[in-house]
Amino acid sequence: MPIIRRCALPQNYEERLARIYCSVLNSATNSVVMLYLNGNEQSLPELREALEQVNPFFLKKKPSDFKAIISGSLCRAGVDSKIDGESIMYTLNEEGRYLVRPLAAHTLMWFYHNSDSCPEIVFGKDCGPSNAPYQRARLMMCINDLFRELCEGLSRESSERLTKKLSEESSEDSSKESLGKSSIKLSEQPSEDHPISLELDQICKKIGMQKPYAQHILYKIADTGLISYEHQEANKEFVFYRWKGGEIVYPQIKWIGVRWIGEGVVKSIVDYLYERRGVDKLKSHDSKSSESSEGLESSERLENPEFSSESSGSWVSPRQIWKDLKLGQRNFAYTVVTALYNQGYLEQQKGEMRKVQVKASPQLNNLCGLLSDINIVVRESIESLREEERKEQSKLLKMMQSEAIKLTDGSRESKTIIDEMVRRHVEALER
Repeated sequence: MPIIRRCALPQNYEERLARIYCSVLNSATNSVVMLYLNGNEQSLPELREALEQVNPFFLKKKPSDFKAIISGSLCRAGVDSKIDGESIMYTLNEEGRYLVRPLAAHTLMWFYHNSDSCPEIVFGKDCGPSNAPYQRARLMMCINDLFRELCEGLSRESSERLTKKLSEESSEDSSKESLGKSSIKLSEQPSEDHPISLELDQICKKIGMQKPYAQHILYKIADTGLISYEHQEANKEFVFYRWKGGEIVYPQIKWIGVRWIGEGVVKSIVDYLYERRGVDKLKSHDSKSSESSEGLESSERLENPEFSSESSGSWVSPRQIWKDLKLGQRNFAYTVVTALYNQGYLEQQKGEMRKVQVKASPQLNNLCGLLSDINIVVRESIESLREEERKEQSKLLKMMQSEAIKLTDGSRESKTIIDEMVRRHVEALER
């Protein structure tokens, strides 16, 4: 008796969107494989043979790689597996055929026609429990919305000033009025009156995201050129820590609770903090002649912890730990230090928050057109679940379905598009 395994898409909008981004849309090859699955049952060798005829890249893929793509990703987003003994057949279910496959086609077509990049670079390849590709998409949409609101607000303000100036000039005599109107300059435009940029606080408040995590994603997005992120301002740390306990007894330090941070990383951070703990105490034994200058230094340290971290060596920021220890990911230091502080091993001091400015590029606005299309179609799929009668498909979804047909019709154009997207995918993996 064959067993059919199905992992249905979540019925919650946010979870469904995150699942589709992280399983399909963040990878050009996953999207191509999704296109060549159909309503008919296909074995792994059959699917591999079909894809080999599309692009030689798939010829180099091991059978285990294909199985990982389908079983590890696509089976979570619209692909069913039918197991009969040792035989496994794959097929698209209704959600895969009418929702995920069209979204995959639309994403590939958009990147081919509108960008020199690929989904792996824009959305990221890491799909851990944080749903990083989806979080990137959320943050980019948030920045674009805020930037557009800011531009519209400045345009209204400029328009009101211009109207007021015209009204004042219209009350003058006709000869002055003509001269006055000609004196209106482009300096009234908002783009010159106001440098248009966003602050990190605005973004985090709107999206409901913690600042360290938002900064981590913003660095990644800035690397794509979609935003400009003032790194020098961002390097000015806000929270500083130092060791306040006695000798280290490692069994007393509770496990951080994040499996992807190894014990070796935790130990290196603890050792680093512990070694810096006694610097201030040693300085207190200086000669009396230096007491006045030391008092000045301590008062400056209280006002600015950054001075302390550089001069006394005791206070240190998570970012400085990350840089000094050359840790693999920035959030390692933030996670470990926060856990140690919550357990009472560290004391904390806050400095003056520096403003971080983010500016959106025109390319971001173009990309957000794609993200908006994805959001609309996924939201429609959620609404259709609540309807007793099936609604007619929207024009947007029908367009995406026609794109899926176009990309699998075997034409020269479809082959050109897939070849180019696979090439970009390979280059992204080599970065």
